[in-house]
Amino acid sequence: MSDMQLLIVTPQGKAYSGAIKQVVVPGELGGFSVLRGHAPLIAALEAGVVRVQGADDSSQLMVIDGGFLEVRANNVVILANRAEAATDAQQAAEILKARRAPAAPAKPQIS
Repeated sequence: MSDMQLLIVTPQGKAYSGAIKQVVVPGELGGFSVLRGHAPLIAALEAGVVRVQGADDSSQLMVIDGGFLEVRANNVVILANRAEAATDAQQAAEILKARRAPAAPAKPQIS
C-alpha cells in the first residue's frame, strides 16, 4: 500500500513535501482530516494549525494563514500565503497569536 503525498506551497516556495498517513486541516467550516482514499475535494482553509502524521508516524505542525486544499488520487496540496513549522502546540498557538495581533500604530512625526 502506497502512502499519500502532501505538498504545502507558499509564494516563497515549498514549505512541506513528503509521504503522510494523515493530515488534519483548519477548514473554513471546521477542521477535518484527510486519510488515504479520501474522495476528491477542494476546500477553503482558515488561519490555523495543520497537523501532519508522516508515513513513518512522525508528526509535524505547520501554522498557515489560510488558503486552499485539494485532494486528488491520494495527493494533497495546500496553497497558503504563509506556512511556518512549529515544534509543539504551544509554539503554534504563539505564532497564531502573533499573526492575529493588530499592528502597532505608527508614531506621529513632529517636524
